[in-house]
Amino acid sequence: MFNINQGLNKNKTERAEHLKALHDVFADKDYNRKYTFLYNNLSILDSKASSLLTFNALGLAVLAVWLGGVPANAFHVALDFAFLLLLISCIFCLVCVRLYWSSTKNLIQRDVHLDELLERRDRRSKYYRRARMLSLMALIVVLVPTVLHSLVVFLYAFGICSEADCQYLLPIENWGIHSIHGEEG
Repeated sequence: MFNINQGLNKNKTERAEHLKALHDVFADKDYNRKYTFLYNNLSILDSKASSLLTFNALGLAVLAVWLGGVPANAFHVALDFAFLLLLISCIFCLVCVRLYWSSTKNLIQRDVHLDELLERRDRRSKYYRRARMLSLMALIVVLVPTVLHSLVVFLYAFGICSEADCQYLLPIENWGIHSIHGEEG
């Protein structure tokens, strides 16, 4: 998994052999179509995983800032849980976008290679689906506290309820709201 030389050619002779194998691959129209199709599938997965990784990074940044203003309580635990879900999702995305180059041996053993590419596509699809599921779970975990937080801020900011009146929604300081109206409240 962490072999940085996988699929790379070490010298001029190996590069020449690889180019010949590539030439043969593209001369075989049937194999070329299958090979191209599977590599396109892997490219689609790479794009999707990269996009999800970007989404997760934004979510982690927002949660990191948000967590800084929330005291240790149930709301904080929910945000921590969402943070962990996004981190795990990032791990699956990073596994999904792992760089893979076909070796010369792969290009020569065509039937075995197509099977390996299909297996690689299926495995990475599972990684992506797990990552996406974890990101969706994180969104759901954040949704309820976010709606409650927005409601409390709205009610408090517009004077619809005072701190005493809003106690049934939880104490205002639990949401990281110390004073919206200034020191006077």
